Amino acid sequence: MKLRIRGNTVRLRLTQGELNQLVEKGSVEERTTFGPTAGEQLVYAIVTNASATAIVTTFLGGRLEIAVPQADARTWATTDQVGLEVEQTVSSADNLCVLIEKDFA
Repeated sequence: MKLRIRGNTVRLRLTQGELNQLVEKGSVEERTTFGPTAGEQLVYAIVTNASATAIVTTFLGGRLEIAVPQADARTWATTDQVGLEVEQTVSSADNLCVLIEKDFA
């Protein structure tokens, strides 16, 4: 899974295997270590949520998590739809744009 952050835009690109894992197991997770101790990591994950009605992004304790409604993830995985996109309000002046795309050859 590739992560790209630029300004207030977060973009994830999933391979076909990762997309299959997301649908079958409900999550895909990666981590990047920045220092010599395990506590200095950025963890980023995409998860499905059966009760969610919209894509929601959270960041807590060095973990960036994007939750996608389970039905939306299944539809996306089984159609020609390339991506999912949402703008999430983070403050009265800012929005976070989230793009989740297939990274197929």
